[in-house]
Amino acid sequence: KGIEEEKLKLIAEGKEKSNVSHGHTTGIGLNNVIHRLKVFFGREDVFSIYSSPGKGTKVVIRIPMKD
Repeated sequence: KGIEEEKLKLIAEGKEKSNVSHGHTTGIGLNNVIHRLKVFFGREDVFSIYSSPGKGTKVVIRIPMKD
């Protein structure tokens, strides 16, 4: 269903918190994955998320190739 722009900003900044009251969690696990990818590959550009409310969400994870 897509994610609103303000919530996308919170996710990108690592500030999105868990939302257990609606039967699912968001943010904490995702933030952990993003952080681990950045540390492991030593890069900031390993994760992107694009979304349009009412249309959908696209998540891109970039795994650098070895030289």
